[in-house]
Amino acid sequence: MDFKNIIAKAKDFAGKNPDKVRDGIDKAEAVVNEKTGGKYSDQIKKGADAVEGQLGVDQKAPQGGDAQSAPRGDASAPPAAGQTPQA
Repeated sequence: MDFKNIIAKAKDFAGKNPDKVRDGIDKAEAVVNEKTGGKYSDQIKKGADAVEGQLGVDQKAPQGGDAQSAPRGDASAPPAAGQTPQA
């Protein structure tokens, strides 16, 4: 199996299971932060965000597959395409 095939399978899984993937990345982030005493938390967060972005499950994606779901992360971020701003 070549590397491109592995990446394609990971993206396919992430597309079908975004909440599980985000949860796994968050847990890995927490473990690394714990092991490093939080010394590299900014770099770890950037890395986790990059992985989520590459897999298509970035923090701005709605959870639960519901277009009305609240996005993760900053509540002041603009709504995703097709969503209306919430008051």
